[in-house]
Amino acid sequence: KSIFVVNHDKNYFYSSGASVSDTIRSVFSKQSVVFNQDKFESDKWFTYTYLLDDANIEKGLGIILFVPINKNIPIPGMSKSKKKLVGFVGFITDLNQLTTEYIEPVNLMDSWSSWIMDGDGRLLYHSNHPEMIYREISTNNAECIYCHKTFDLENSIIKSGSGSGVYSVRGEPTKIMSFVPI
Repeated sequence: KSIFVVNHDKNYFYSSGASVSDTIRSVFSKQSVVFNQDKFESDKWFTYTYLLDDANIEKGLGIILFVPINKNIPIPGMSKSKKKLVGFVGFITDLNQLTTEYIEPVNLMDSWSSWIMDGDGRLLYHSNHPEMIYREISTNNAECIYCHKTFDLENSIIKSGSGSGVYSVRGEPTKIMSFVPI
C-alpha cells in the first residue's frame, strides 16, 4: 500500500500513499512502540501489526515492516566499526491481502492449517480459526485452555526462532510443523 523512509528521530524523508504519514505517526505515538538504538543495531527487521479500524477487527489487520538503515562508524584504534541507526525504510500493507495471496494457497488439504503469530504471542492469522485472531497466548482463558493444554510450544517458538516439531490440539489429529521468523 505505501512505502516510507524516516530517520531515527521519526522525521519523514519520503512517503508514498495518502495515509502513510497518519498511520506511521499513529504507530510512533503508541507507548508500546519504542525504537531503541540497541534493538536496531543489526540487520534484523521489525514488524508492527495494527487494526485497520480500531473499533472493528473484522476490517482486518495492517502490517508495517521497518528495515533499519545503519551507518558503520569506525572505532578509533580498531579495525572494527559500530553500527549506528540512522533511519528506516518501510512499507505498510494489509495482512489479509498477504495471507490471501501467499499463505492460503499452501493449505492444500482440509486437515492442514497455517497460522501466523507475532513476537509477542499474538495470533495474526489462522486458516481454520479466524475467531481467534488478535488473541494473545499470555492471556489464555478457559476457551483457549479447552483446546490447548499449555502454550509451551508457542512460547518456545518465540524464543527459539526457527525449527520444527510435533503438536496436538484437542479434537484434532497430531500435526507436524515447521516455523521460521519473518
